[in-house]
Amino acid sequence: MVYKEPSMYDKLLMTLGSSSKSVATASKQRIETLILEGLAVIMGWIQIVL
Repeated sequence: MVYKEPSMYDKLLMTLGSSSKSVATASKQRIETLILEGLAVIMGWIQIVL
């Protein structure tokens, strides 16, 4: 097997892959935060009703 320097295309794919993972992680964290905030609001409503 012969070592080959990464091409610009290879580097671009690696960069896009990294940023895609970062975006996915940030989106997941944002969704989790929104769910927790929504649950806190619902719990507040339940306490008011009770």
